[in-house]
Amino acid sequence: MRPAEWHTKTQPATSVIHRMTQIIAALYHFETPCGIRELARYTGLPPSTVGRLVRDMIPAGLLDRHAGGVTLGLQVFQWGSRAWQPRFPLDAAMPLLTDLYATTQQTIHLAVLDGADVLYLEILPRLGGPQLPSRVGGRLPAHATGVGKALLAASPARVVDELVATGLPSLGPRTIRQPGLLRRQLARVATTGIAVDHEESGPGIVCVATVIRDTRDNPVAAISAAGWSGKMNVRQVASAVYSTAHAIGRTLRPAGDGIRCWRPDPSDSIPANPSHRKPKPQPRYE
Repeated sequence: MRPAEWHTKTQPATSVIHRMTQIIAALYHFETPCGIRELARYTGLPPSTVGRLVRDMIPAGLLDRHAGGVTLGLQVFQWGSRAWQPRFPLDAAMPLLTDLYATTQQTIHLAVLDGADVLYLEILPRLGGPQLPSRVGGRLPAHATGVGKALLAASPARVVDELVATGLPSLGPRTIRQPGLLRRQLARVATTGIAVDHEESGPGIVCVATVIRDTRDNPVAAISAAGWSGKMNVRQVASAVYSTAHAIGRTLRPAGDGIRCWRPDPSDSIPANPSHRKPKPQPRYE
């Protein structure tokens, strides 16, 4: 949803904080500096209001001024980099993710489920790998990514129902857009413990993912290894990804202190747990 639509569909932008949030949300979508008039069009705010807020936000470090306009400032980056720290011990996971990178020589992702999207907490990119749509702090449709399918397969049925109801937009040439096909794939992922994205997130990309569970067996995040389609030994990489996820899970506190992929509800039917015994990864392509 564009910030301007958010403004009209939720509440009037009456507070300064709300207006600043609209500007920050708009700049998140721009990779190059953005001018006042463009920000005004994107947010639905008057240019005079945007200009006044921008002038206040620059000294605070929220925005940086450039020749072509403004970008998000370093202060936003600093705050954002700590947002998940209390709930997910990235420092504890990083050595294991680094080992996975060294073992597989693929791009490594760590992500969580947030609504219909996955949110990327960490990425270890491989030089010479395919161009990936993922970035730290970025979001992608869960159904079109390996980490997303791993998390959806470990979530209650209502989470998948809600996602399907919002639509299944295309991200890559082989993105799954049929609800029935998606549900069948998720059932397979729940059985094997491994999710495979074969050009669903982008051309030439293959991604192998699995869910991370805490010590109480709650799904809290997912990791993946992504590389060139046709060049990756999927079965070998799947084994390494699964082992790493299991090792990270042993370091996590119970889900009450950690990230939850879904909010528990008494009516939820929780999927059968395949993680107490290590399943033999059987990645398959549709």
